[in-house]
Amino acid sequence: LSQLDPVAASAFCDTLARINRELGVTVVISEHRLSELLPIADKVVVLEKGRVVFDGEPRLCPTALKKAGSPMFNAMPEAAKLYVNAGFEGACPLDIRDGKRFLSSLPREKLTALLKSERQDGGKRTAEEISVKLRNVYFRYEKDSDDILAGLDLEVKKSSHTCILGGNGTGKSTLLSVIAGDYSPICGSVKRDKGLRFARLPQSPLLLFTEN
Repeated sequence: LSQLDPVAASAFCDTLARINRELGVTVVISEHRLSELLPIADKVVVLEKGRVVFDGEPRLCPTALKKAGSPMFNAMPEAAKLYVNAGFEGACPLDIRDGKRFLSSLPREKLTALLKSERQDGGKRTAEEISVKLRNVYFRYEKDSDDILAGLDLEVKKSSHTCILGGNGTGKSTLLSVIAGDYSPICGSVKRDKGLRFARLPQSPLLLFTEN
């Protein structure tokens, strides 16, 4: 699923499920993005440092990993983590639909306390301070080519997590390159906090492991 946008990744997983269900073909897949795959899997094998830490039904996997103190618990779907962190055991909800059913079954007092604990950040945030600010940014790779970024405005606050979503080829990597300073916009301004260092992690593993 690497280098696929969320829509394409979901469509690919649906195709795998149909191949298994309609053609009877066994599918074995190694992947770290599990929200699309666990609900359609018949079996999950979790590896940690070369050894098997879980081998069994997907709905029982989150509880077992939590009990074992495995960091792989953090890779479980959000509905499952919410269920286990609420103190429940056994078969977990793995998708949004089952997660909503679980939440609707809770008493209002317990639901309020659970959602409040999930929202706690564990620290104070300097929400008013800005790490990077882009205003009316335009960028294109060739002089006569189309704009990849066109009139883009963006502010990223300190101590925050910002997720940039979009289909393949919509300019996500280009935007990160402009923020990191790899590219300069042809128009507009990019202001970075002088006290911070900016770097971009490329999406191709080959650039990280086989190139200078």
